[in-house]
Amino acid sequence: MKKLIADYLNDKMGLIGANLAILAMASVLFAFKGAALAADTFSGTAQASVIAIGGGAVVYLFWWAVLKIVPPMKSAIKRGLAFVVIFIFIVVIFWLSSALNVAGMRGKDALQLHFVTYAGTLEESAGAQFARALQLESVLTDINIEVARYEAAIEAEIKRGAYSGRPGVGAVSNALTGVKGRLAQLRSEIAAYLTDAKDGYEKAKAHLDVIRKIAVSNESVKRRMRALTKESDALRAELAEMDAGALAETVRRAMDALPREADLHASFSRNAGTAERQRAALARVRTDIDQSGQVLSAFLDDMAAYEPVTIEPFESITGTRAVMVYWKNYLPFWAGGIALDVAPLFIVILLMMALDTKSKAELARIRMERLTFGDLFYSKQVEEMLRRSGIDPDTLKSMAKDLLGKDEDE
Repeated sequence: MKKLIADYLNDKMGLIGANLAILAMASVLFAFKGAALAADTFSGTAQASVIAIGGGAVVYLFWWAVLKIVPPMKSAIKRGLAFVVIFIFIVVIFWLSSALNVAGMRGKDALQLHFVTYAGTLEESAGAQFARALQLESVLTDINIEVARYEAAIEAEIKRGAYSGRPGVGAVSNALTGVKGRLAQLRSEIAAYLTDAKDGYEKAKAHLDVIRKIAVSNESVKRRMRALTKESDALRAELAEMDAGALAETVRRAMDALPREADLHASFSRNAGTAERQRAALARVRTDIDQSGQVLSAFLDDMAAYEPVTIEPFESITGTRAVMVYWKNYLPFWAGGIALDVAPLFIVILLMMALDTKSKAELARIRMERLTFGDLFYSKQVEEMLRRSGIDPDTLKSMAKDLLGKDEDE
């Protein structure tokens, strides 16, 4: 420890300076790798080199200055101000170098994880969207049952007068036919939607296969990002067309139109008895319409209960951003990347503690104990030069006290 303190006091950084340079060079290497992750041209690589070398030079210069200036400070206020400056600059160092260090260590792996994670997210979204679309198959079955029921009701009304009491074509049979037609049209639209949804899901799976291959390919990061953006946009377009919520408005319009079919045919006879029978018959028709409306309402309720399927676009990110997003996977590398730039702070603190444990006189003795023959020879020449220069005794005495670590009043 005495040798370390003596070398420091004699302005010989020695081991500290060598390790400071090694840390700076390691930081430059990893910062370059992090900055060059997305570089696929000479210009991009050159810029990454300049950023890394410049950042390493700034970090080295900063800690060299801190090591020279801060440990010998005795004033608590000055030390406090110095540490405020240090911690502010550490934040700058983090963004200038440390984050790039971690990107250089694990940025490529983090980007790979980002690609694979996004592919998995799209696969979940596609599955959820298709599952939601398949809910319409049960609705289609219910509508088929309703259409068959109305066909039977029309036949019963025409042949036996099941609703009105009088067989034949009339207001009641026409109302039933109109309702059946509305439901048949809705059935056709839902069937067409399901066909398109199944075709769209097959296309979506094809895009997913391409996305998974891109995610694990050996292409450059930039090329993979461009390809992923293109494929994900196409996939999201397919999934958007599968949105069953778009069909809800069609079903709602069909629900609103069903009661109007009975009203359109509400033309009653002038004969009071016949008109009464017609009203009763149409009332039975409206009861059937209400039952059909409940089937459609169940579908709308199911659609409202579903959370909208989120289909996020692909986000092109840098290696630095990737190691931040997935930081939990790279905690040891974050510790290492930050330590490369911040480790000298602990040397500063230890030097301060070591210097604080020694008095001025002890520090002066340690400095003198470690003087080499060259140092002694040089000091003898300086002494002779001062003696011959005729410097006054008081000044010599003051200089001697300073070298011996004594105060002026001693």
